[in-house]
Amino acid sequence: MFANVDNPEDSSVKSQVEEIKAKIGVEAPIFVKAMQPSNVASGFLLALPKQFCHSHLPSHDATIILQDESGEKYRTKFIVQKDKSILSSGWRRFCFANKLVVGDVLVFHLVRPLKFKVYIMGTHSLAEVEAAFSLLKFGSCTKQTAFEEIRPMPLPKDVCQVHIDEKTTTDFGDVENTKDFTILVNGVSINSCLSEEIRNRYYDLCCPQRSFLHNHFLESINGKLAAEIITETINIANAIRACRLSTPHGAYVLWEKTLDAFEILGMNVGFLRARLKRLLSLSFRTKQALIRKSKEAKLEQARAKDKVITLESKYWKWKERMVSADAKIEALKEVAERRELFFQEEAVAPWG
Repeated sequence: MFANVDNPEDSSVKSQVEEIKAKIGVEAPIFVKAMQPSNVASGFLLALPKQFCHSHLPSHDATIILQDESGEKYRTKFIVQKDKSILSSGWRRFCFANKLVVGDVLVFHLVRPLKFKVYIMGTHSLAEVEAAFSLLKFGSCTKQTAFEEIRPMPLPKDVCQVHIDEKTTTDFGDVENTKDFTILVNGVSINSCLSEEIRNRYYDLCCPQRSFLHNHFLESINGKLAAEIITETINIANAIRACRLSTPHGAYVLWEKTLDAFEILGMNVGFLRARLKRLLSLSFRTKQALIRKSKEAKLEQARAKDKVITLESKYWKWKERMVSADAKIEALKEVAERRELFFQEEAVAPWG
């Protein structure tokens, strides 16, 4: 749940993210917003993410408390509309009190029902903030993926026990097989953090690219986080291979967001994103074709029904005419019989 903004200078965003992560915790219900002119310059309304509101906030108007990092509390009006939910009255006072400007990044942490702790990060790169919080959440999100048969592969218990190998390989051109495949993060081998199956699959993923996909990781990424990213990249690659036309659109969106976050952190997943984009396009065209065929079938069915109704109407009209014609024929027969009988009587009658 993030708003997209341009990518300005990084400044101290990393340290602030780490501080906020430590304060909030991984499981905390949060969302992040970048301030727009309509939020802090004119209008002074703040639209809240729909999914977050659906999961954590009431479906009726209420009063929400915002608490800044100094402990000051502000009462705001939470209004539920047909297509969105917003903060109105009281939000202007919060903006002025905290001197918010366009581009400021705010982290909203729901500490209890109808009360948020708000962390103000100033004007920073929302891309890195999104990546950081996406990584906090992607582990729980993958449990909800539509592919129940494709489960995230668990890491070994000794995931944190990294070590430095005697032989280190930095150039993929030196790798001839999995025995030479050493996964280095900031000069440290994390081979022991990954199971043999994961390493083999990662090797298979790297070979077509002729490079280590993790070569450009940010320096702040440690061995455990790198192992998590590599493992999840493999899970997504497997899921993309196994996807079908029946795959829900939500699964594609989840994979795309996770890959976007990984790419921001330095993982080379562009080829997976390109493949996912093609699948999305194919899925969309196929579904559109199915919808079009369904509409055509329903239209043809309606036409056939109209034809049946028309034929039935003609049949009953024809039947009525036949009944009428039969009645006329019977009447004519009766007249003819009476005339014949009359002439017979006249023939045998004596002449007077």
